[in-house]
Amino acid sequence: MDELERDLERLLRDDKWRLEPEPDALDRVHSGAARRSRRRRATAGTLSAVSVVAVAVVGVSSVLQTGGEPVADDASPESAGSPQALKSATSEPGNQRRTGEPDRTVPVPAGFRSASITALSPSMFWALGSAKCDDGRCTTVARTTDGGRTFDALPSAPTAPVAAGDGSARTVRDLRFASAMDGFAFGGALWSTHDGGASWSPQRLPGNVVRLEAARSTVWALVRAGGAHELYRSPADRDSWQRVRLPVQLDDSAADLAVQADTVTVTGATNGRAVSAASSDGGQRFRTGDSPCDPAFGARISASDKALWLFCPTGTQGRPYVSTDAGRSWQPTDATPAGGWPNSTVAGARSADSAVLGAGRHLYMVDDDEVRQAGTPSGAAGGFDFIGFTTPTVGYAVLDRPARSALWRTTDGGRTWSVVRPH
Repeated sequence: MDELERDLERLLRDDKWRLEPEPDALDRVHSGAARRSRRRRATAGTLSAVSVVAVAVVGVSSVLQTGGEPVADDASPESAGSPQALKSATSEPGNQRRTGEPDRTVPVPAGFRSASITALSPSMFWALGSAKCDDGRCTTVARTTDGGRTFDALPSAPTAPVAAGDGSARTVRDLRFASAMDGFAFGGALWSTHDGGASWSPQRLPGNVVRLEAARSTVWALVRAGGAHELYRSPADRDSWQRVRLPVQLDDSAADLAVQADTVTVTGATNGRAVSAASSDGGQRFRTGDSPCDPAFGARISASDKALWLFCPTGTQGRPYVSTDAGRSWQPTDATPAGGWPNSTVAGARSADSAVLGAGRHLYMVDDDEVRQAGTPSGAAGGFDFIGFTTPTVGYAVLDRPARSALWRTTDGGRTWSVVRPH
């Protein structure tokens, strides 16, 4: 018993106090003393160490910040988790220093080409891309805090090159920031920053990171490894990755991930069947359902705060579906442009009734089963790689194989779009 504990115990037992202490007050005192003792031992160990190793780290959400409602408690079927359900993954040493902003910023290099976008608000977003350097092209992260009017470059970026598709184990293709301090660049490789981009650290997960999203201080990563897809999670403010056991084993067919507040939803295929699995308790229990997509063709999923949009390709054309119960059930949308939806269509969810879909070189607004073409700049010859919304009115589109700039932005819910050029 330490001195503070003894003083508090005498105080609680003093008869001059007319109010009885709470029954568990003394237990809380003992618990506090134990915690103080542990902290003293941990501090002493840290100060005596030669170096400090920080366990180092990939919506928001979709790329963009969203919220949502948890899955209803009466959902079924359900898979219960257990302490053995989580398996630790290793990570590289990283810089865990946290301040309000990066130490410094630098001008965006000339010739910067955007490849991915992540936003925390309508005014604050980042673009992952590359720019000319002495070694050819180097990875750069540009940031704006005024809605894209001006940009600067973070003082540091992952040394992994930017590459389209899954890339090799040493490339990245996408970027997510869970907060102003915590960011993740991912693809074949995974890198993290926890000091606003002043430094980045490589992480070690067992395969390519297919999708990474963040919400409610947790980061979720869908990883393709060994002919299957696995789910991992970590606190957003540090790198402590754990495997989350899914109720079904997802095979090597296309799989995807979406996050809405406390609910994570994964879609994929198992034994020739398209499925979805959702959890609202950190991955301890999952509720599974059937996906309307053909397991041979996969699907792309996009999240708003209260709905998921799923685009299902087929042998010729595809069709969008909507779920308002984290993938337990899906409803098809009847809105179809002239010529139908090509298999390469990408959906960006705005609400349960509204989304923007990129089909070929055009963007379409879908509202209550009505479809109309949006006003867009030229230069979308290669189609779209991603569409997502920070709010129902502010959204972003990333072009696939762009003729010019790779990033568009809307501030009117998708009716009109303009080019964003970080410089």
